[in-house]
Amino acid sequence: MTRVSTFYKGGFTGSMKIAHMADSFGMRAQVHGMGRENAQLCAAIANNDYYEQLVMDEAQIKGLDKLGPLAITDGYLNVTDEPGLGYSFDFDALDQTALTKVSVTEKIE
Repeated sequence: MTRVSTFYKGGFTGSMKIAHMADSFGMRAQVHGMGRENAQLCAAIANNDYYEQLVMDEAQIKGLDKLGPLAITDGYLNVTDEPGLGYSFDFDALDQTALTKVSVTEKIE
């Protein structure tokens, strides 16, 4: 078994390269770390069988199915099938709270 991560092992590209290499040797590539990025990485790696979820006590274990987009139900983590990592942004609210806004309109050829 080897470990990969979007945070520590070269991002998505580096992790996928490591996972493919591990697979060529019949090894698993387990994802190290939590979060939406690593959850998507888990879904992308065929030879992965592990998602790391930090659990501190029994109450937290009982609440794993209430973690929103990272909920674990019956031992399974489901990720979004929407494009991207599953983040959604309110761009109007961002524009209203931004200190300044820069619009790039010039195209360099």
